[in-house]
Amino acid sequence: DLPDDLGVEVEAPEKMEGTDEMINEAVENLKTDHATLVPRDEGEESQADDVVLIKDEQDRTQEIQARDDGWMKALVGIKVGDEVMLEPSEDESIRVTIESIKRIELPDIEEVAEALGHDDEEALRNEIRKNIEERAENDAEQSLKLAVLDKLVEECEIVIPDGIVDQLMKQDLRILEQRGRTLSEEEQEEMRESLITRLKRDRFLEAVRN
Repeated sequence: DLPDDLGVEVEAPEKMEGTDEMINEAVENLKTDHATLVPRDEGEESQADDVVLIKDEQDRTQEIQARDDGWMKALVGIKVGDEVMLEPSEDESIRVTIESIKRIELPDIEEVAEALGHDDEEALRNEIRKNIEERAENDAEQSLKLAVLDKLVEECEIVIPDGIVDQLMKQDLRILEQRGRTLSEEEQEEMRESLITRLKRDRFLEAVRN
């Protein structure tokens, strides 16, 4: 049941401004998006972040980015023609041959600015700042709406039957397991609370519409 008085007070979230750090991060992301792959010289060893083309014993090929950690660390410090044993998991090992090694070459920021239709780097940075602040304003507005909605839900004291929550939890957990992910007890509890919150919001909005 909806209360007679739906007036509530919530604290409005602060609007975020685009900082130099955020803009610099966005610039680096743009440079990565416009990067090119350049083959390493013959006999040159691979380094972290290089893109390595591998071929397995069934002649299947795949490009993988070398990393400093995890099983992809085996792709660092190798050369074209080397045979490498990869171990993606404890019970899986794959022997592959290194077909090619390419390093990532980042473009100059002025080149990125020109490619995106800006006169210079300053114009690009101004556009990035504007976009960041527009997204922040939209996020703040959405956060405010959710805060109001959650406050109204709290006033209505909506109760969601455990059976419904359990059924939806099983469905979501099954989907995650199919994707190879298993949640800890703490993560499952957080997931359950998030699900209950979403169901309460849906119930409230349905009551308002009716």
